[in-house]
Amino acid sequence: MISGYPDGYSPAYIESYNCEPGESIDQEGACDLLSAHEVSGENTVANIDPELASASISGTFINYIYNDESGEFEVGGEYPVDLVVTGVGEVITDSWRHHSSTNSYSTREATVSGTFGSIDFSSATAVLERSEGRAIVPPVEHLQNHDQMMKLFWTEIGELEGVAGDAHTGYVGLWEDGSGYGVITDWTCPEDEVPPTQSNGGADSNCVENGTRDLYVDEPLEVSMDTRLTGATAVGAMVQLDWESGTFKEVPVDITAVGQGEVEKFEYRQRIHEDGQIVVENYSTDTRALTATETIGAMGLGDDADDATSGELAIDRFVSIAK
Repeated sequence: MISGYPDGYSPAYIESYNCEPGESIDQEGACDLLSAHEVSGENTVANIDPELASASISGTFINYIYNDESGEFEVGGEYPVDLVVTGVGEVITDSWRHHSSTNSYSTREATVSGTFGSIDFSSATAVLERSEGRAIVPPVEHLQNHDQMMKLFWTEIGELEGVAGDAHTGYVGLWEDGSGYGVITDWTCPEDEVPPTQSNGGADSNCVENGTRDLYVDEPLEVSMDTRLTGATAVGAMVQLDWESGTFKEVPVDITAVGQGEVEKFEYRQRIHEDGQIVVENYSTDTRALTATETIGAMGLGDDADDATSGELAIDRFVSIAK
């Protein structure tokens, strides 16, 4: 998707797919998404006919690549562009009032000729747009956010010293900056039964819940997370609060997680026209299942045949461009 504005700012998004013969990206799930990234045309020139008869975009688009380690964008390549857009069909206009002004938004379908990098755009389609009334605001905001975390669920079967019950389930969510939280639930179970957990899909059981213990991070843990989602480690201590007595207990944490299976990718984009402003939002997340070993307090993760661990490693990215 390429957008061109007369003020010289032109964002674009490029997606690469692997499709079998006869398949199309218009068919849901038919093709595999190989890559997706944003390219920006800060120095492009876009000319648009006021009557939406034609338009053109020329200049250079730049591919910015996000660096997971530094948190900055780096130049990954440049794409020369020379496109001509020709309007076809009728101009469709929608008008509305906003406060004391009258605004209108017009569109017209169009055909395209020319090139973007080495790509021939002769088979592409386009839409010409025109907004009148309140002026379109120039680029004012470029927000970006990057989060990486580990979600871990576990079941520990067996009695623990000083803790009620003979089965214990838990969850911790830990971020790459060492922050996090968690909860442990203690159970008393009949022989050969296990409590409902995320691992067994919340299966029915006759186990009786004895209570929960909340965990949170006071001093950041030492956390290492691979950006390829192959694994993660977390070492340090979380704090357990006893709500009845108001006392605190330190719970040592030493977790080693290993990614399992394929990385699953999800991406969502939307373009919003609101109060004379265009906002383009891009959200993506990569996830991979995990298993875990080592310890949380007195609990060994997956160290016995009747124990279980599950969860996922995840990277979330969000980019918002407002203009």
